[in-house]
Amino acid sequence: MKKVSKTFMNIILILVLSLGWNQLAFVNAADSNIYKAHTYGTDPLYINGIRFTIKQKTDNYLKHILSMKKNGSTTIIDQSSSGDFITNGTTLFYATVGKKLGEEKTLNTIWRYDIKNRTKKKVISGINYTVRQCSGNYLYCGRDNIADGINLYAYNLRTAKKKHMADVVGSVACSKNRVITGTLSGDASNGPIYSFHLNGTGKKKIATGFFLKSNAKKIYYGRYSLSDHSGKVRIYTCDWNGKNKKPVTKWLSRIPDKYWD
Repeated sequence: MKKVSKTFMNIILILVLSLGWNQLAFVNAADSNIYKAHTYGTDPLYINGIRFTIKQKTDNYLKHILSMKKNGSTTIIDQSSSGDFITNGTTLFYATVGKKLGEEKTLNTIWRYDIKNRTKKKVISGINYTVRQCSGNYLYCGRDNIADGINLYAYNLRTAKKKHMADVVGSVACSKNRVITGTLSGDASNGPIYSFHLNGTGKKKIATGFFLKSNAKKIYYGRYSLSDHSGKVRIYTCDWNGKNKKPVTKWLSRIPDKYWD
């Protein structure tokens, strides 16, 4: 019974990470120049001495209050946030929830917020649009289909053109030269992990499993043992281009904390 419990909890952790309900799912920046992302229901995010928080509204579960605090002064950035944001401490991207278009469908608008000047500029609007990462010139955003993942695009912040990257996306990570996406799965399965150029082109499947974390040189991902239905996982690592794959653990009943981030 103890073993089954650990396996079940491990599966739940994978789902939480992929859906973006855990802060660790978003702090995937491979260096300090990459944006960090955050979601409601987690501890505040601290960058450059600024405390960022996001809190669900009591009268509307779809909307959230996004705020920042610096030198004892609190600024309400928006009271209609969709619940997710990304920032590098200078610029912040987030989406607001707009007109309801149907069941679990709202017309959302993504904004670019200048933290120093406390001003915002519209980026793009779309059904259930949300933000996931930014590499500087490109914003990685798209339609959030909840349990079916995100239809992800690379949006060029200079030309306002977007490039479709992948669907059913659960995780997004950036390095200086590449973007990694992990596939969202509703059960214990091994999905494709893709690598792209920063502009969203050059799609390449580099591994099969579920994305865990990254650093400047490599990514970490897990694989379920599906043949014996044991629910056990094994952690692997590879370069951002998929080369030099190797296991770093044996088959385990749970994922060690250090591989979450």
